[in-house]
Amino acid sequence: MDKTDVILCQLLLMNSRLSYRRLADMLNLSVAAVHNRIQSLIDAGVIRKFTAKISLAALKAVHVILFGTSKYGLVRDLNVKMANHGSIYWLAIGGGNMLYIGAYLKSIDELGSLVNYVKEAAGVSGLFLQGQAFDGSSWTRCPLEGTFMRLGVPGCRSRIAAFVGV
Repeated sequence: MDKTDVILCQLLLMNSRLSYRRLADMLNLSVAAVHNRIQSLIDAGVIRKFTAKISLAALKAVHVILFGTSKYGLVRDLNVKMANHGSIYWLAIGGGNMLYIGAYLKSIDELGSLVNYVKEAAGVSGLFLQGQAFDGSSWTRCPLEGTFMRLGVPGCRSRIAAFVGV
């Protein structure tokens, strides 16, 4: 693998849908040379697949991290319970039964049901939230038993508080 192959791989990592013609122009190579290089990289196992990933920003999704301490003694089986929710993509268990849960929501309207699910399924009290909407606004780290506010969105404080029942 030479320098051109490395640059070719970097270009494909940035956008795997670039045409051979566009890659050839960017690398100052012929289309046939680009094709041969890509085939060689595939055969060598350097390139394993070409995938399309849906942009969460385009879907206007909301990314949240919930964290708190579970009152259950055995938390190692929680991954199955959390996977059943559908919005939860990540679970980490720290010392002292501290749970960290990552989820993508279609809208802020789903926050209340997610919080209720986590509280019930994981036995978490003292749940905290940190979030990021893909419009750039975010939430402060705050307890869900109190009040919290989405930054940059006027009037959102009471709406979010109502969803989580505070």
